[in-house]
Amino acid sequence: MTREALEELYVERGLSVRELTEVFGVSDEYLRKRLRECGFAKRRGTFRPKLSRSRDEPANEAARLYVEVGMSLRDVGAQLEVSASLVREMLHEAGVAIRPPGRGASGRHRQLLHDLYGDTQVVDALRRFGVALQDPDVWSRPGPLEAIAPLPLPYDLLEELYDSLGLSAFHIGILCGVGALAVMSGLRAAGVEPRPSGQPCPWTIRSYG
Repeated sequence: MTREALEELYVERGLSVRELTEVFGVSDEYLRKRLRECGFAKRRGTFRPKLSRSRDEPANEAARLYVEVGMSLRDVGAQLEVSASLVREMLHEAGVAIRPPGRGASGRHRQLLHDLYGDTQVVDALRRFGVALQDPDVWSRPGPLEAIAPLPLPYDLLEELYDSLGLSAFHIGILCGVGALAVMSGLRAAGVEPRPSGQPCPWTIRSYG
């Protein structure tokens, strides 16, 4: 129950205390204690999550601005008051094809879910570790009590996807039905050294050039 995990689930995704006790398998009293320790104690009438629990509404607006209006990821983020990286995640989750970065840049559009499930090495690894394969055309973010992969995520699975195949924490999270912060916590626990931030992951470079 790291601060990062609580921030993602409690603040960003808006899960309730009751839902979090189910997710973490702890008592209501202990969860509230951890929320207070991390500075996330709920104050009646003042707490509002940064995003609604469902990303459908902001994701739909992000897709409209990006596809129909032709805004950049950064401009969409400024319009919605979120980061460009969060916009990219929402568009990927919505199945929107992402233009190559840079004005006038060449290269094929990125349709992440199709590209991930189209990678035979990735699919083979998921199958070996009992991760349920999803249809990218009808993909949706799993609920807090839905299990797509064995939890906690096996260290060997994380090492193979992150180190051997070069996926990012976001990629692994979207395939395994968990948040990127939970993936990073698992990688640290497995002794895997995180790559420097701000650079495309090896899988992205290999897949898109």
